[in-house]
Amino acid sequence: MIQRSTISSLQDIQAGVLVRSANTGPRQALLTILLIVGVTLILGLYIYQSAKITVVNYNIAHLQNDYAQLMRENTNILGQIAIQNSIRRMAKKAIGMGYQPLDTVNFLYVTAPELNAPNLNHSPPPTEQ
Repeated sequence: MIQRSTISSLQDIQAGVLVRSANTGPRQALLTILLIVGVTLILGLYIYQSAKITVVNYNIAHLQNDYAQLMRENTNILGQIAIQNSIRRMAKKAIGMGYQPLDTVNFLYVTAPELNAPNLNHSPPPTEQ
């Protein structure tokens, strides 16, 4: 009898599963399929967005490396320009081209016409003698 009750209880469980799957209607199957498709689409969208974000992050890192390299090159070029434009080097170039330092400095003083008064004569300003 013990064996028979165990077997009969197994048949009830199997019968319950078979009855449950047999009662699944087309509407419930459609909802299940739609749920699976929806979850799949959401997961696909998540993976797509994650991939795009990763690609953009790699591009940003690459651009930052390029920017740092260009900044180093600019710094080196500015250093070379500073060396080329030093006063001693410029003085040597000027002397090599035939220029000489001035012995005396002559200043030429120029008077500016008054800005508020209109010059109706259109004649040149008087020169000092």
